[in-house]
Amino acid sequence: MTTEAPNAADLVDDHWGRNYSPEHLRSAAAAVAALLQYAGDATGDAPEESLAHVPDTRRLTNSLKTAGEQFGQLLEQLAARVEQFSGDSTVYHDGGGDPADTATKAAGLLAQASRDAESMTSHLNEAYGLLFSLGHNTPNSTDLQGTGR
Repeated sequence: MTTEAPNAADLVDDHWGRNYSPEHLRSAAAAVAALLQYAGDATGDAPEESLAHVPDTRRLTNSLKTAGEQFGQLLEQLAARVEQFSGDSTVYHDGGGDPADTATKAAGLLAQASRDAESMTSHLNEAYGLLFSLGHNTPNSTDLQGTGR
């Protein structure tokens, strides 16, 4: 029995909306991890079903590219917030180290992760462009000529 796939924007509105609490943010990040796990399972356990035709791979690549763009932005914003903690006199270091130095180092690593996400997104965009020129000439394909997105 096949059910209709949920609309991602509706899921966000239904479960998180504009609730920007730390709990909602952690829940959203956990949902992203769970959805990536689902996608990994679907493409690993049943690629002939989940990625039946070239257009399916192209559409997934495009969605991952969009996610990568958002991931890079999120990491950049996270790095900026952590950098702000380096100047906050109320922040301490559990191990007795310098909290400002530790926050600055963590912010630098997050900024590097953001740049790495931008590189990943660039590769996904290039792959999407290449996949866009491919089609699948089968009777059941909804996109025989590679023109669909």
